[in-house]
Amino acid sequence: MKRIAAYILSLLGLSASPSIADSVEFIWKPDRIKAEILADNTYLKIGKYLQLTQELDAGESGWRKSKIDIPNTWHIKSVHLDGNELILDVQDIGQFAINPSNYGELTFSILDGGTKTDTELDRIWNHHAKK
Repeated sequence: MKRIAAYILSLLGLSASPSIADSVEFIWKPDRIKAEILADNTYLKIGKYLQLTQELDAGESGWRKSKIDIPNTWHIKSVHLDGNELILDVQDIGQFAINPSNYGELTFSILDGGTKTDTELDRIWNHHAKK
């Protein structure tokens, strides 16, 4: 998680000293997270992604919206919260869980290096989030 915070700071042109990266707090409020499966091109049904929206308190800083690519070949049966985890139930494949422990590495792996193929996305999701 610290590596991701340092990476984001470097993209913004800020120095990522260990003290800054250590002080970054990741906010995850399961009771305030909404999840939906969307597509960049709804007509062709390509560019599928999981969109997370988190409601924050006034004056609170943190992520409000997150777009996480998923393979176009996945048929999502359900997306729901179970305690501290967001569960994706994928038809004929199984369940995947996103939580504060794996969110950073999952999203970094998907974003690092640009657009991913369905095979690459499947491999990343299986590595970081398979239940």
